[in-house]
Amino acid sequence: MRWQVDVRIVAGMRHVLGTVCVGVAALLLSGCSVGSSTVDHHVTTQAYIARADAICARVDRANNHIPTDSPLADVVRETTDGLSRGVSDLKALDRPAGHDQELDAWFHDLDQEVAAFARMQPAADAGDQIELFHLFTSTEPLGRKIQREARRFGFDDCAR
Repeated sequence: MRWQVDVRIVAGMRHVLGTVCVGVAALLLSGCSVGSSTVDHHVTTQAYIARADAICARVDRANNHIPTDSPLADVVRETTDGLSRGVSDLKALDRPAGHDQELDAWFHDLDQEVAAFARMQPAADAGDQIELFHLFTSTEPLGRKIQREARRFGFDDCAR
C-alpha cells in the first residue's frame, strides 16, 4: 500500500512539473519578456518561444529520467532543483519587446510554484506522505493557471 501511494505522488509530481513547464511556455508564447534584460536584441516572439520550448523540453526530459524506484525525498529534491534551474534559464532569455507585464506576472506564478515544491521537501524527507499529498494537491490550481496561460499563448513543449 505504501508503495502505491509513493507511485501516485511521484506520478502527480511529474504531472505538476509538466504543468509548470506548460506555464513557462504560456508566458513565453505570449511574447512576454523574461528577466530584466536591458539590452534590446530585437528577439522575435517566435525565436523566444523556440528557445523557451527547448528549455522546457530539457527540464521535462530530466524529470522523466528520475528513476521510478528513487526514494520520494530524492524525487522531490531533484524535481524542485530541475524546475528551479529551468525557471532561471527561462528568465535569462532575452525578451521580445512589449510583453514585460504579462511575463513578469507569469514568472511570479512560476516562482510561487517553485516555492511550493520547496515546501514539500520537509514532508518528503520525513516520509509524511499525507502532508506531502496535501501540499502537492494545494499547488494544483496554480499549476492549472500556468497551464492555461501556456495554451493561450500557443507554446508547445512549455504547454505540456
